[in-house]
Amino acid sequence: MVTIIIDVQAGSGGKGKVAAYLALEDQPDIVAASFGPNAGHTVYHKGHKLIFRHLPAGSVWKDAEIIIGASAVIDLAVLEAEIEMLEKAGVMVRDRLLIHPRAVVIQECDRENEAALLRGISSTMKGVGSAQARKVMRTAKLAGDFLTLRNFTEPYNNWRISDALAEGREVQIETSQGFDLCINHGVSYPFCTSRQINASQVLADFALPPSTRTEVVGVVRPFPIRVGNISETETSGPYADDSKETTWEQIAKDAGMSPKGYADLLEQEKTTVTQRQRRVFTFSFNRFRRFCDVNDPAYIALNFADQIDWTDRGLSAKTRIRDLNWSLISQKTRDFIERLDACWDFEGAKYGDDPYAGVKLVGTGPGIEQVVDLR
Repeated sequence: MVTIIIDVQAGSGGKGKVAAYLALEDQPDIVAASFGPNAGHTVYHKGHKLIFRHLPAGSVWKDAEIIIGASAVIDLAVLEAEIEMLEKAGVMVRDRLLIHPRAVVIQECDRENEAALLRGISSTMKGVGSAQARKVMRTAKLAGDFLTLRNFTEPYNNWRISDALAEGREVQIETSQGFDLCINHGVSYPFCTSRQINASQVLADFALPPSTRTEVVGVVRPFPIRVGNISETETSGPYADDSKETTWEQIAKDAGMSPKGYADLLEQEKTTVTQRQRRVFTFSFNRFRRFCDVNDPAYIALNFADQIDWTDRGLSAKTRIRDLNWSLISQKTRDFIERLDACWDFEGAKYGDDPYAGVKLVGTGPGIEQVVDLR
């Protein structure tokens, strides 16, 4: 089976934490991704702060083979630095990594093109869209063209994942950014990313048929974000019609955060790559339903429960006794979870016989272990 981990909103939902948690818990045989350096996924693991921009966060599971797919957009310097960072933290990568030789490689001209053209939509300007455009025009350099990547690209087998699935092995694939940034189905254009972000595209990117047995895990946050504006005229754009922009101060006040908690929140809510303060919005149930309609999730991972109620901060529950775990969560967070369940026909939620039908993981802080597992 293929587990697909995808952000429900406009990114920064803690998808990396969920991917790392599930990899360590479920121990898949392969972890895969097709990222670009315009997004980062932060994981706190064994005392280390790990930032994933090319490698899947599931790489923290030491026995998994690591695959970077054909639709990845690679910055060579970022990839090398990331591998070194992980291996210094004890996460060995080089002997497990395979890179599809048709993944495109960013050149300096790509960063220059985006700096000149995309400031007006508050782009990260890392060259991702430009590199993809040159790949479409067949003028780009690909991973297979670089001697420095030869150890990773030459052993790549186009049927690697298909063969693994045929053998009954487990595969975990992580997406980049979020569904609300999808170029075709996201919340607004041109304020979007340069690629499709949905579960069907994930299968296509890894040459897997639509009939592939999948389990889609949607990662959601109670207060969706957009990257920070560069200026009044260089903006990341609007959000959903049933949502309104709010402030981190208001969220902290409503959740009952301590002064230190609020200070930590402001630091936490800077984008991993650009370090801009994120804009924040009230929850859009319309966009949540749209995500569910398009991606058919098996269940939802709700992160940042502590932004609903600060008393949820740091909760951790490894037991498989769901009623006990459910009772740990604050009433405010439980009420929010029940509203999510009512939004879509998760199995069991329609008839009210399973309070965990939709949301089965609740993240309560930045650490991998800070999860209440309701599966």
